[in-house]
Amino acid sequence: MAFDREALEDIYNRVPVSLQNGALSAYGLHTRLTRYNKGFFRLLDDLREREAWSADRMMAYRDDRLRRFVRHSADTVPYYRELFRTLRIDPREINGLGALRQLPILDRSTVRERWREFISDAIPTKRQELKFTSGTTGAGLRYVATRAATREQWAVWWRFRYAHGIRFGTPCAMFRSALLVPLDRTEPPFWRRNMATGEIFFSGNHMAPRYLPFYIEELNRLRPPWIHGFGSTVTTLASFILETGKTLDYPIRWVTLGSEQVYPHQIEKIETAFGVRPLQLYGMTEAVANVSEAPDGEMYVDEDFAAMEFLPIDGTESCDIVGTNFSNPAFPLLRYRVGDLGTPTARRGANGRRIVSRLEGRSDDYIIRPDGSRLGRLDILFRRMVNIREAQIYQDMPTEVRLRVVKGKDYTVADESALLAVARKHIGDDIGIAVDYVEAIERTPSGKLLHVRSELAGGRL
Repeated sequence: MAFDREALEDIYNRVPVSLQNGALSAYGLHTRLTRYNKGFFRLLDDLREREAWSADRMMAYRDDRLRRFVRHSADTVPYYRELFRTLRIDPREINGLGALRQLPILDRSTVRERWREFISDAIPTKRQELKFTSGTTGAGLRYVATRAATREQWAVWWRFRYAHGIRFGTPCAMFRSALLVPLDRTEPPFWRRNMATGEIFFSGNHMAPRYLPFYIEELNRLRPPWIHGFGSTVTTLASFILETGKTLDYPIRWVTLGSEQVYPHQIEKIETAFGVRPLQLYGMTEAVANVSEAPDGEMYVDEDFAAMEFLPIDGTESCDIVGTNFSNPAFPLLRYRVGDLGTPTARRGANGRRIVSRLEGRSDDYIIRPDGSRLGRLDILFRRMVNIREAQIYQDMPTEVRLRVVKGKDYTVADESALLAVARKHIGDDIGIAVDYVEAIERTPSGKLLHVRSELAGGRL
C-alpha cells in the first residue's frame, strides 16, 4: 500500500503534540527493530574489534573488500560493465587502493543523470531502498541502498560514539533541521520525543531569542547528558547561553557534531558554553568516505568502511576527497568525487588508519526569519529536486529569500512549483520566496558552493 508523504505530514501537523510524540516513537521503534537489531550489534562488535588490528591486517582487509567490490561492479552494474569494456581494463587488475587510479573520477552530475545505470543487476528490487540526498552543489540525487548497507554505515557511526563512551540508548538532545515541530508554532513545546531511542528532537527552526529560554528549561528538566546536531545549530544555542547567562544546571558529558564543517570559533563557543569539547564525525549518505575523531583528538579515516582517496590540488595543501563505497553492492560508486576537501597528514594510527588534519565540507550561512530564528542547513529543500543541477538559498533583505537555481535538462514548471511548496514549508509563509534562474552559482575562494548565503550581518557564519 502506497502512502502520500504530504498527506501524512499534513495529518501529523494537525494532531496534538502527544500524538506527534507517539508517531515519532512508533517510527523510532520500527527503526530500532529493523536497523538496530542483532545483526547491527554483531557488526558493531566486529568494527570495534578491528580497531585493535595491526596496520598490515587492516590494509589487507580494506584491499580485499575493494577487490571483490570492483569485480562485483564490473560484472553486475550496467555503467561499469560498459566502462571497463571501453577502457579495456580487466577488473582483476585493480587489487588495491593505488590501482584504482586506472579508473576515471566519477562526478555527481553523471550519477544524477544516469542513476539507473548504477543499480546492480545482482540485487533484487525488493532488497533495494530508494533514497535521496543533496550534495555540495545543492542538487538532489537518487540512489538505492540495501538495508544491510545502511545498517553497516550506522554501525560505523556508532563505533565512533562507543569509542567516546556513548552507549546505545543514552538520552540525547538532537538539534537538527527535521521539521518535526510545525514552523508556525509560537508556543512551547518546541521539541518532540522519541521514547523508543531516548532522543529529544529540539526544533532547529525555532531557535529565536524569545524561544530559546524554553529550550534551556526543557534541557534542565530532562537532563540529557548528550547533545548532537549540526555545528551551526548547536552554536546558536551555545551563543545564547554565553550572551544571556541562562545556563544548564547539570553537566553535559558529550557534544557530537556532523554534516557540516565546524570552525574554530564554533568549537570555542560550544566548549565554553557546555564545558566539553565537541567531537566530530565526517561522513555522507552515499557512504564513499568516513572520518571519525578518536579519544586522542585525531581524525582517522575509517579504512575498513570505504576506500578514501585524497587528490592533491595545485598550490594548496588541501586535497579533493574521492571515495568508493564498498559497503553498498546495490549502487556501487567507484572513485566518486564528494566535492569536499581534506588535508591528510603523513602520520598513521597504530592500526594503519590515515590521519586527517583538516576537513572542509558544508559551510552554510543562516536564513533569518521574521521572528528572529536563524535557519541553517536547508539542503532538505533540494534533496528530492533531481532535475536541478545546482542551487543556493540567498538572502540580502530581512523580508525575502531568493532561490538561485541552475536548471537540469528535464526541469519543468512542476519542479518550480514543488520547490516553492517545500521552501514555504521549511522557511515559512511570512517571508517572501522567489526563484532566480542562473547559469552558474558563485563559489567561495576554496571552490565551495554555499547552500545558504546571507548578506545580513546576523546571517553570516
